[in-house]
Amino acid sequence: MNSTGTDIDHFEPKSRRPLRTFCWHNHLLACSRCNSNYKRTEYPCDDFGQCLLIDPSVDDPFDHLTLLPASGEYKAKTRKGRETLRVFGLNDRFELVSGRQDAYVKCCDVLIGWHRCVVGGDSGGAERRVHTLHREPFADVLRAIEDMARLPHAALLLGSDELATALEAWLTTSRGTVPEGRLLTTVPPSRSGTSVVLPSRADS
Repeated sequence: MNSTGTDIDHFEPKSRRPLRTFCWHNHLLACSRCNSNYKRTEYPCDDFGQCLLIDPSVDDPFDHLTLLPASGEYKAKTRKGRETLRVFGLNDRFELVSGRQDAYVKCCDVLIGWHRCVVGGDSGGAERRVHTLHREPFADVLRAIEDMARLPHAALLLGSDELATALEAWLTTSRGTVPEGRLLTTVPPSRSGTSVVLPSRADS
C-alpha cells in the first residue's frame, strides 16, 4: 500500500447496494490500479454479511496485517487481512513489494541522518529529514519500523544500534515534530543518556 490515491472507489460496489452509490461514507480514496484492476466489484463477506476487506476509515490495517519491511511483504493476522491481501494483490505486485523494500532502506538512512543532525545541532537538516519521512509514499513502512522499535531487543531486530537509538529519539519527540510543525528544541535523552539541545528558529 502507498498513499498515491488517484481514484474515488465505491467501497461497497454499486451493483451490490445501489442505494449507497451517493453515500459519503462509501467513497474511499484509492489508487487507479487497485480500483480498476484488482478490487473492481469484489466485496467478500463472512457468514454474517460483514465485509472481509480492511476499511481504512474504520480499521487500523496493522490490526490485521504485519509488514516485514526488509522483505516488503505483508503477513496476514486475521481473515480480513488475508482477504485484503488477496483482493488487492498486495504481495503479488512487484512495484509494491520493491517499493516497500526501497522505502525501508530510505527510511532507515534518513532516520539515522535525522538523529545525526539532531546531535550535531543542525536543526535545518533535521527538519528537512522530518519532512522527507512524513512525505514518504509508502507510509506503512515507516509505521512498521516505528512498531519494531517499540519491541524488546529492538537493536537486534533492526540490525543497528544507531538506528535503534535514532528511532528512540524520533518516537520520543512525537515523530520529530510538534503539532505546530516546528522541530522540537530539546530532544530527550537517548540510549547514551545524554540530552541534546537544538537551536530553535528564534535563535537563528
